[in-house]
Amino acid sequence: MRASFLPSWSAAILFGTLISSPFESSSAFQEAAPAAAPAAAPAAPAVPETNQWVTSLSLDPSGTQIWATMAQGLLLRAGQVARSPLDAPGTLEKIYETPTSAWAVAVVPEANSLVSIDYKGKLLRSDVGTPNTTNPIEVPMRWARCILPVGEGRFVTGTEDGKLLDIHLPDGAVVKQWDGHKAAVHNIVLSPDKALLATAGGDGLIKIWNRADGAEVKSLAAGKAAVWDIAFMRDGSHLISADSERRLNLYEVASGKLKMTLQMLPDWGTSISMHPTENVVAVACMNGSVHFYDLVSQRRVGSWNGVGSGAWDIMFTPDGSKVLVATRKHGVQAVTADVWTAPLQSARAEAAAEAPPAPAAS
Repeated sequence: MRASFLPSWSAAILFGTLISSPFESSSAFQEAAPAAAPAAAPAAPAVPETNQWVTSLSLDPSGTQIWATMAQGLLLRAGQVARSPLDAPGTLEKIYETPTSAWAVAVVPEANSLVSIDYKGKLLRSDVGTPNTTNPIEVPMRWARCILPVGEGRFVTGTEDGKLLDIHLPDGAVVKQWDGHKAAVHNIVLSPDKALLATAGGDGLIKIWNRADGAEVKSLAAGKAAVWDIAFMRDGSHLISADSERRLNLYEVASGKLKMTLQMLPDWGTSISMHPTENVVAVACMNGSVHFYDLVSQRRVGSWNGVGSGAWDIMFTPDGSKVLVATRKHGVQAVTADVWTAPLQSARAEAAAEAPPAPAAS
C-alpha cells in the first residue's frame, strides 16, 4: 500500500501486479473450533475499471458521507482527496489535489478541520466548511499512512521511520513525539474506552500505549512479519491483526498473549474493520478479496471475491449493512450484508451444538 517502506510489495505496486496464494482453511491454533463450511464467495461481477486508485477511506462524523484519498499508480504523481455520499460511495468527487499520492484523510471535529497526508509526508489542513481551501501544516516528518483523531482537536499519526506524533489543530503544534517502532507504523487504532492506543508496525510488533501520556503499556510479539492492520474488539478485550504471513491473529489485551490464529488468509491482509454491533470482523486482502470472521463461533462466515484489483482499505458502514472496499482500479465497491448474515447464524448454531455440556451439579 505504501511502497518505499513496504519492501515486499513495492514492486507489485509499481508494476501493477498482485501476489496471491492458495486459500488455507485454518491454522494450528484453530483445532478447538473446527471451521464451518463458509458461504460460497459470489462470482466477481464484470465491473469496468475506473482508474480510481483509492488508498484509504474515512467516515465523516456526520455519518452521511465518506472521505477518501486517491493515487495515480506512481507515488510521486499528484494525489487527490475526494468525498461521496455514504449511500453512493462510487460517486467520489475530487475536493483538492495533493502534491504526491495521498494516503490518509480524516476529520478532526473539535478543530473544525479536515487533514490529509501524502507520500512525502505533506500534511494539509482545511476548514470542514471550505475543504478545497487548504493550508500546509509545517511538521517535519516522513511519509505516514494513518491519521487517527483522538479528541480535544488532536490527531495521532505514525511515520515511515517508526515515530508517533500527537498533533494539535488548527495550529499544527506537535504536542508529543516519540519513538514507536523500529520500522514503519502501518496503522493506529483507539480502544473503545479511548484509554489506549494500539499501533501496528513493520517490525512485526503490535504496541499498546497509554492514550493520556504516550507511555508504553505492552508490546505484543507478532513474529517477524510486518503487521499491516489491527482492530480492537467492540469490548476492548482483544485485538485482531493481519500480517504479511497471511495470518489473522487474535490477541488478549490484558495479557498481551496470542490467543489464536483465526485463519490463514488467501493473501496479505491489508485492512481490518469491526462490525458496529456484532463480533464480526472483515478483512481485505491484497488479491482483492474480502473475508468475514465471527469471533463468537470462531468461524469464517463469508467471502467476497472482489472485482479484479487489490483491496487497500475496508470499512463497515455505521449500520453494519455494508462493507465499503477501496480498490486499486475500481474505485469504492460495496459488499452487502447477505454475504455474511445467513452464514453467521448457522455458524453460531453449529458452534453452540458442538460445545461440551456443562458439568453436572454435585
